[in-house]
Amino acid sequence: MKRDDFSEFFGVPKDFFSTLKNWKKFREHSAVYFFLIDPPEKRKQMESDIVYIGETKHLGGISGNCRLWDYYTRSGDHEIEKVAFMRNLSVDHKTMISWLPCLNKPIAKELEDALLNAFWEEHGENPPLNRTTPMTRDQTWGISVDGALETMRKMKTQGHIFP
Repeated sequence: MKRDDFSEFFGVPKDFFSTLKNWKKFREHSAVYFFLIDPPEKRKQMESDIVYIGETKHLGGISGNCRLWDYYTRSGDHEIEKVAFMRNLSVDHKTMISWLPCLNKPIAKELEDALLNAFWEEHGENPPLNRTTPMTRDQTWGISVDGALETMRKMKTQGHIFP
């Protein structure tokens, strides 16, 4: 599974560290997002450029209460770990972030679960920075990349996501 599988929905990837630095410039909407690398790395079964799949209630724009600000300021252990991982990757990879605006946090969470399960279905493991097990995502267990795309197309029709 790669970001290009979802290019009809996710925006053009942006430089990871520049995006964090400019967190104020991005809207505060809910979103599901990918941390990405180029070149891709081999996972158990095939290559992927996705190293993390996340969701948030507020992507940018709100000081002290948005995901990009949290990563930029390394506001907690979660953010410290992920930013350090991306910094290590930036030595020999281009590091990027791409997101899909969503109507609200529950929609973003539902989509994150579907994408994590599609990744697991294709690779037999989570992206390197994701820790939850598929068993915690039982509503979309066994979904494929095609199934995740079908879910996203339905959400777009319903006005739940904004590619």
